[in-house]
Amino acid sequence: MPRADRSWVGKLTADEQAALKESEDFFQRPDGRLQKAIGKISRPFDLLFKATPQKLQDGVGKAIHGVLVTVAEGAEAGSSEAALIDELCAEAGIELEPWERIFGLDYSTLDGIAQKRLNAAKNMATVQGGVTGLTGAPGLIADIPSLYFLIFRTVHQIAVCLGHPAHSAAERRYLLQVVNVGHHLELRDRRCALLELEALESDLNTRKGTSEDMQRALLAKTVQLLARKLTQTLLQRKAAQTVAFVGGAVGAVINRQLLEDVGLTARHAYRRRFLRQAALQRG
Repeated sequence: MPRADRSWVGKLTADEQAALKESEDFFQRPDGRLQKAIGKISRPFDLLFKATPQKLQDGVGKAIHGVLVTVAEGAEAGSSEAALIDELCAEAGIELEPWERIFGLDYSTLDGIAQKRLNAAKNMATVQGGVTGLTGAPGLIADIPSLYFLIFRTVHQIAVCLGHPAHSAAERRYLLQVVNVGHHLELRDRRCALLELEALESDLNTRKGTSEDMQRALLAKTVQLLARKLTQTLLQRKAAQTVAFVGGAVGAVINRQLLEDVGLTARHAYRRRFLRQAALQRG
C-alpha cells in the first residue's frame, strides 16, 4: 500500500500499528496452498472452456458487465446500509452523526462486525455455488449475477463498517478495484492490480481536484476494463465447473474461496484506510 507520508502511523496505538502491519503484509503474502490448489484444478479445464462456443464465453462477460454497471450506478444498493449502521451504533453505544465520529471508535469492534458479514456471505456463496454448479456450463452463467451481487454487497458492507461507504464515483472506483485485486491468485498478478488500487487510494487521500463528472467518466471506463479482467480471472477459477459431474463440488468450493479472497482484500484495504483516518483525526 502507499508508503508516502507515514507520519500518521506514530499516532496509532501499539495494537493499531500491529493491525496496520498485518493488513500491509496481507497484500504481499505468498500464494497459499489453497490458492495453488485452485489454480491446479482450473488449468486442466482451460482448454475445455476455450473449446466451448463463443456464445458461452460472451455470456459470462455480459453477465459480469451487467453487474458492474449496476454497481457503478450505486454500489450501496442492496447492502442494507441503514440496518448495518444501526448495528454499528448499537455496538458502539453512540450515534454516528456526523459520520466522522466512526473514526473515533475502536477499529477492532468495527473489524469484528465486518468479519461477521463476511462469514455469512461465505456461507451463502457456498450453498449458491453448489446448487448452480450441478447444472454445468449453463449454471456457470446463471451463477454469475447472484454471486457478484453478493460479492459487491459484502465488500460495500465491509467498507461501511470501516468508515468508507461507496457513495461517490471515486469511492465506487476504489470498491471495484478492491474486487479486482481479490480475484488474483498469483502474487505477481496481485501486485499489478494492487498498483492501481494504490493510485486510487492516493487520490482519495490527497483529494486531488477531479470533478464529479470526470470521476463518473473514469468510473464508466473502469467498468469496461474491469469486465474483461474479471471475466478472465473468474474463468481461471471456474472452468472446472463446466463439467456437470464435478461442478457442484467445485462450484461450492470456488465460490466460497472467491468470496473469502475478495472479502479479506476488502477488510485489509479498508482497515488500513480507517486507521489512517483515525490517526489523522487525533491531530
